[in-house]
Parts: sequence; C-alpha cells; structure tokens
Amino acid sequence: MCWTSCIPHPRSAECRAQGDGEWALGIRAAQIQGRQVRLWAGAGIVADSDPAAECAETRAKLGIMLAALGVRHPLEQGAVHA
Repeated sequence: MCWTSCIPHPRSAECRAQGDGEWALGIRAAQIQGRQVRLWAGAGIVADSDPAAECAETRAKLGIMLAALGVRHPLEQGAVHA
C-alpha cells in the first residue's frame, strides 16, 4: 500500500488489515509505555464532511482522553506547551 509510506510511525491499533476486504479504524487509541503515553484521535472523513467540524470533533476526543489522564488539552487557553 503506497499510502502507508507517508505515515511517520508504525501502524498498529489505528490500522489493522486482516485480508478480508474490511477495514476497522480505531477513532481513539492510546499506547502506554512506562511513563510515556501516546494518544491518537481521528474522524471519519467523507465527501460531505466539514473540515472545521471534523477538527473540532477530533480535539474533543483527545480532550476526553487527556482529561482522564489529568492533563489539560494543549489547545486550551493558558495550557502549558512542551
């Protein structure tokens, strides 16, 4: 699959082809290794999608996961950026 060459990290939870012609896409995912956590959130983009609404939906999904970890969303006003 040529589109995978533009993904900067190994595919795992977010893309798992089984060879049966069906795709499953995890809209939210987390990977925990020791004290490091990586979070992913995505949206289902279709022809009628509103990019701003999809972006807001993705931010909201990340916000829920961050809140569960006790972390402020980096896009919130006054949040500390690393």
